[in-house]
Amino acid sequence: FANGVEHHAVDVRQRAAERARLEEQRLAALEQRIQAELALGRHAELVPELEGLVREHPLRERLRGQLMLALYRSGRQADALEVYRSGRRPVRCSSRRR
Repeated sequence: FANGVEHHAVDVRQRAAERARLEEQRLAALEQRIQAELALGRHAELVPELEGLVREHPLRERLRGQLMLALYRSGRQADALEVYRSGRRPVRCSSRRR
């Protein structure tokens, strides 16, 4: 019985690690796609998507930087500055765990 429980625990950890690895790859690909769209001048169109992504992933600096750039290039310099300032504030721990 104990060996089965140990095997299950290892399997759960491996699956969690694989999920985390795949999520990181997904986010990196998303950041690359957004970078390409910014290079094409689609700044204003990207703002809503980037705002949602920054809310979901407040510690991902590249997403925050892309949002600031999209806002700035859309003529929303004050909003870009606020995104910068909000990124410098301490992040509160969420009661929600992933």
